[in-house]
Amino acid sequence: MTLSYLCRAALHFCFTPAHVGGSRDVVTDLLTDLKKACEKLGADPDSVQGGSAPMYGMANVMPDRRMLGDFLVAYQEFQLDT
Repeated sequence: MTLSYLCRAALHFCFTPAHVGGSRDVVTDLLTDLKKACEKLGADPDSVQGGSAPMYGMANVMPDRRMLGDFLVAYQEFQLDT
């Protein structure tokens, strides 16, 4: 059974107390930048070309999710080794 309501397009953020308050409130900065980006994209959807978004879209529709898991483990191991 496919639980399609669990596979909706979304943004996911995880914030900790270290991100909030202090001399720089990262959450406020992020929300400000996100709002500006959404306004720019809404005004001109063709303004963004390339980037890594297609990779994330492809990952969401892969029929074999195990392959995605293997890729993510290998990617994380590479990042931690460098």
